[in-house]
Amino acid sequence: MPFVQGQLLQRHLSFELRSSCWATGDAVDIDFDSDMNYTVLTDPEPRLFVPLVDIPNLDEPSIVDAF
Repeated sequence: MPFVQGQLLQRHLSFELRSSCWATGDAVDIDFDSDMNYTVLTDPEPRLFVPLVDIPNLDEPSIVDAF
């Protein structure tokens, strides 16, 4: 991730993630930088989901089963 390298090198770094939606095939392009900011470059803006799961105390066999 650019955040760690940017902090270690004391430089501003960024990278662009280019992917596609598995359901629709629409392009998904997101730019991340070393300040932990992100910019969605495609339209419409995709929905980003970060699960709040206590991984160390997860009893289910996988993170998917926790939902």
